[in-house]
Amino acid sequence: MTENKPKLLWVGDIVATTGFARVTENVLSRLKDRYEIHVLGCNWHGDYTPLQQEYFMYPAANMYQNQPFGEARIREITERVRPDVIFTINDCWIINNQWSQVKDLRDEIGFKFVGYYPMDSYGWYGCLTETMHEWDAAVCYTKFGAEETLSSGVDKPIWVIPHGVTAGQFYPKDKAECRKSLGLNPDDFIVFNGNRNQFRKRIDLTISAFAKFAVDKPDAKLYLHMGQKDQGWDLMPLFNREMNRQGLDPNGRIIMTAPTPHGPSVPVELLNTIYNVADVGINTCKGEGWGLVNFEHAACRVAQVVPDHTSCKEIFEGCGPLIRNLHADVDTNFGRIMPCPDDNHLASILTDLYNNRDKLDEVAQKCYDRVTDTCFNWDTVAADFNDVFQEVLTKKEEPQIKTSKRKKKQDKTEKKELTEATA
Repeated sequence: MTENKPKLLWVGDIVATTGFARVTENVLSRLKDRYEIHVLGCNWHGDYTPLQQEYFMYPAANMYQNQPFGEARIREITERVRPDVIFTINDCWIINNQWSQVKDLRDEIGFKFVGYYPMDSYGWYGCLTETMHEWDAAVCYTKFGAEETLSSGVDKPIWVIPHGVTAGQFYPKDKAECRKSLGLNPDDFIVFNGNRNQFRKRIDLTISAFAKFAVDKPDAKLYLHMGQKDQGWDLMPLFNREMNRQGLDPNGRIIMTAPTPHGPSVPVELLNTIYNVADVGINTCKGEGWGLVNFEHAACRVAQVVPDHTSCKEIFEGCGPLIRNLHADVDTNFGRIMPCPDDNHLASILTDLYNNRDKLDEVAQKCYDRVTDTCFNWDTVAADFNDVFQEVLTKKEEPQIKTSKRKKKQDKTEKKELTEATA
């Protein structure tokens, strides 16, 4: 450890308009007085940012080392910085690769290694057990994820630290004014999905559910804040087909932020306005590690309808109707099970909320209350990460599933009971 502040090497998105970057920036801004912070920045290519006045920053990739998550640079930066703690936020298979590049340096440099990972499915075989036993701390976004990790055969303490939401970034605004600013009809019923257009997100189910719901509802519009192709579906032909199957004219029934193949990159202020134009937000993924879009959208006091699985269930159960799962895919990687939501059930839920606006408002309020709980405040989240870093630096032993010491407003005994039950 350095004579003054411990050196923290943080490996993750920064500057980029991504959810991972928002996690990085919100946590580090609250830890910068405690640590000398170095960032191996994913999705940042070295252009000037004011954050360079706060942290030592290195692009995760360059023209010679082009692996996007710093796999090819983490060793170089570790040898240069000689950190006390290396922290990385990514999927487990990426963290495994990052760890493999530096593990032989741990005894020489004396750093501690902390991995923060999502869990978006069930029944993993491999991956989770490959290197996690060698990390100094493992941190998962959700209790569900921690339990799945232990079920996979990992035998070590698992911290549970959620993402947060910043009141000044995502908050309720006047819907009519937001629609006016974006040129949208104030009287339409807008269904919103802001996930990335990739196969895990099952945007095809969003479109088919909307088309079934939209029958006899000419004011219903679907807003897709995503790329028209990206890594998933060719959205416009698919939308046309599904609407035609229901005997509907697709013209004028879909809203896109930008007519681009890849996802739109917009500042947080505009994204908050986009969130606020919607009547309801939906998610039809077959697995979610956190679901930051729905989480942020709920902070705008917009009702969320999500699948009855993974983190979606953990966060929003009890706030409103969950979409039942029709069947489950076996993923091509690690044999994991990924439940697929029922588009017919989603169409039915949307119809019920459309016809019962009081219920829609009640769901919106419950979703808002849930995500604005103090346990999801970035001050709480950052303090929890500080607890992890301080613990690994002092090698304190704890129970198998570990949660925040700070109690949330609701269900205050839940975390204590979980720790006692698994000790």
